[in-house]
Amino acid sequence: MTEKPEEIKFQEDPDLAALLASYRKAAVPRDKFAAGISLFDLADAKGHKEQSAAILEELEKDAYTEEQRNIVLIKRGENLLRQSRFEEAVVYLERAIVGLSGNPDSLDLFHAYRNLAWVYFRQGYLERARSFTDGAGLVLDLRAGRTDRETASAKASLYHILGLIDSTVGEHDRAIEYYDKEIGLLEELGEGARTSSVYNNLSGIYKAKALFAQALEFQLKSFNMAEQSGELLSVAISCNNLGEIYHALGRYRQAREFYGRYLEINQKINNLVGDAFGHAGLGRIYQSTGDHQSAEKEFAKALEVAGEVKGRGKEASILAEMAELYLAWGQPEKAVQCLDKAIQISLEIERFNTHRHQVLNAKIIISRALADRPDRAMLAKARDLLADVLSRTIIVEDEEAVSAIELEIEAWYNLAKTDHQLGETARAKENIASAIEKIDSIAGQLEADLKKGFLQRKEIMSVFSLREQLNKT
Repeated sequence: MTEKPEEIKFQEDPDLAALLASYRKAAVPRDKFAAGISLFDLADAKGHKEQSAAILEELEKDAYTEEQRNIVLIKRGENLLRQSRFEEAVVYLERAIVGLSGNPDSLDLFHAYRNLAWVYFRQGYLERARSFTDGAGLVLDLRAGRTDRETASAKASLYHILGLIDSTVGEHDRAIEYYDKEIGLLEELGEGARTSSVYNNLSGIYKAKALFAQALEFQLKSFNMAEQSGELLSVAISCNNLGEIYHALGRYRQAREFYGRYLEINQKINNLVGDAFGHAGLGRIYQSTGDHQSAEKEFAKALEVAGEVKGRGKEASILAEMAELYLAWGQPEKAVQCLDKAIQISLEIERFNTHRHQVLNAKIIISRALADRPDRAMLAKARDLLADVLSRTIIVEDEEAVSAIELEIEAWYNLAKTDHQLGETARAKENIASAIEKIDSIAGQLEADLKKGFLQRKEIMSVFSLREQLNKT
């Protein structure tokens, strides 16, 4: 039940308590509305669901201009976006855009466009998200030459989502350029606390490049800043990212702890979409440790949540992970079903047959080819698929837990495995050497304790095991 505004108290948070006092003391209606918006923003960011809802209801009731009513619509959209209630958020944000259409250089219009870009980004519709960033960019173009803080802050937030979209499609260098611009603006504005989320995203890029030491450094920096600010959503995102990094490094106990904390925070702030990431993370840990049944349960939970919030990109990613699980579990037919669904969803959101899907398809073909006596025709088909993937720069989607170089290692390993089955030992040795070269490039930038965990991962040990087998041939 929503609290009454007069009953709201923030006794354990001095920042919120001070904003609440300013809001209650404000006598001029416009000043009171501005103070209420600031209070809502911070309370919502810190996960005070009932209190922020009560504040927003009072702001809506007291709004006396069309401008204020549109601002409330935008804030409702932001609030719903934080709760992963994407379709409801779209309704409010589109109403705000219609209401603000007569004021094309309004920063309120900018925020409506940017928030819609966030909604579609979270759902996996990247081109639709980019179209709304174009709208936000047009607003800023109309404000060209202005030097006010609000315009600079808006520009920084646009760089942020542009960086996210580019990193999602593998344009990492361009994403880093956007993040560098964002950091520069935030430093000029003296808003260093906002760089926490930028470090989050830079960590993701370094993880995608398999530069795990740098990814961990940036993520720990972001995590510490988020904890100091008390913004629970930022803390939660850092926990998820640390879980992914520690999993990649073979530190399963630490990964499990961070995923567990992530899921706990999500309950507090109603970050439903985060549960899809958290349960999928736990599923990967169980799979890596050979507990296939527990992995299946966690992936099923993750898939249910992704479907509930209509996070199509995450659905496709989870289905690909389930295909991996069923292959490891010796159930290739279930793997086929999951992969087919993943490809179907990817086509619907205009992410065409991805490199990961191709590698998965090749692994399924290999599994079928070796089920009875080796089927040379099927093995040759798998080899052609893997060779095609390796002939180009490998790109993975941002929501995939695997990095591009890890997928490349997997492709070289399976190519070597296929050649070995076809009796082409020399070529198999060349391909396994390529896989080990990539492993060495990752291990070489890790300190001894991190390196040990990484090399003890089951997937990595399989590569060295095949090399030993080939050397005995």
